[in-house]
Amino acid sequence: EGSSPNQYVELYNGTDGVIDLTGYELWILKGDSNMSWEEPDYILLFNKDESNSDIDFELGEEGDEMQRVDVDPLTPGQTLMIIREGPDFEYSGKNYTIWDRMSRLGGDDPIALINSDGVIIDQVGEDDDPGSGFEVAGQSAATKNHTLVRKGTVVDGNTDWTLSSGGNAEDSEWIVYEEDYFSSV
Repeated sequence: EGSSPNQYVELYNGTDGVIDLTGYELWILKGDSNMSWEEPDYILLFNKDESNSDIDFELGEEGDEMQRVDVDPLTPGQTLMIIREGPDFEYSGKNYTIWDRMSRLGGDDPIALINSDGVIIDQVGEDDDPGSGFEVAGQSAATKNHTLVRKGTVVDGNTDWTLSSGGNAEDSEWIVYEEDYFSSV
């Protein structure tokens, strides 16, 4: 979670094949909601108009719970940044899309990537309210006012947040940096 307006999520294709994101979704759970993957609070749809969730959201425009973006397939080694409009870092020339709901993402809000079969394939946080933020690499509330960068050795998603976040810097899949760290963008 970067300071406003520096909130973004980066998707990385660590495979040796092209990944078509059609049918994929990003889900955000708000820390003050029911915190259930069965009922996400905000949904971003990639190249489609209907969600894999059972939520009865209507596809909307900016400010609505469910929005659509059209993106190209990710080639091997390519990233896609999902950004909040107007960040302080240089993103021109990058592969990005804007999702205004990124402004709703706080340190206590989990986010998940769902594949075209409707299965969660990666997540940050879990569907339990952590208080002010989730612990990462042994650091309390590291998802609040910090930048998380996945270690370069991790090329697959992980739906086991306890394993992904780790108990210390060595066994965590993440490196915890200070807020607004942009060197890896």
